[in-house]
Amino acid sequence: MDTLLKKKHRSLNPAIILSDLLETFVENAIDSIELLDHKTDQLQKQIISGKGFAKILTEVEEIKENLFLAGKQLRADLEVVREILFVQNDHIDAKHFSGHIQERILHAIDIVDTAREALQGINNLYLTALSNDMNVRIYKLTNLGAFLLVPATIAAIWGMNVPLPVENFWFVLGISTVFSALIWLWLNYRA
Repeated sequence: MDTLLKKKHRSLNPAIILSDLLETFVENAIDSIELLDHKTDQLQKQIISGKGFAKILTEVEEIKENLFLAGKQLRADLEVVREILFVQNDHIDAKHFSGHIQERILHAIDIVDTAREALQGINNLYLTALSNDMNVRIYKLTNLGAFLLVPATIAAIWGMNVPLPVENFWFVLGISTVFSALIWLWLNYRA
């Protein structure tokens, strides 16, 4: 409103005042959308760095909601401007109405659509990062399971109530450790 008051009008024509008001609203909307787009870029960097996974989905949903509302409002504003410019109206003289507003609204709608696509990319990046993290954990768990498989098998064989050729505990423990280490080295070499 301050920028509207700073402008010096030759006359108090309602079309000029309405045009200036709409132009101010559209420029503020573009600034807000660009701020949301900047926040989207920060979220993308945060996902890539692997920090703060817990908050990311809630922030993405908030940005989606804000973009949805902004797009809805801009489309409504565009319809009003088109009606003023292209429909004969007795109350508003369209020759004093700025046609530049329609272009700025279309530009703002394009920015909203671009930001929505960026958010979809962030969702995909987030899901990829979570999938990668889960794959790393499963790989480590598989390595641990393979490492413990040989000692468990040897302990199962020597734990039966049947006489075996070698019944020395330390010998069995040594064989178990050597086999486990060899299998672990072989799995790490393959990876």
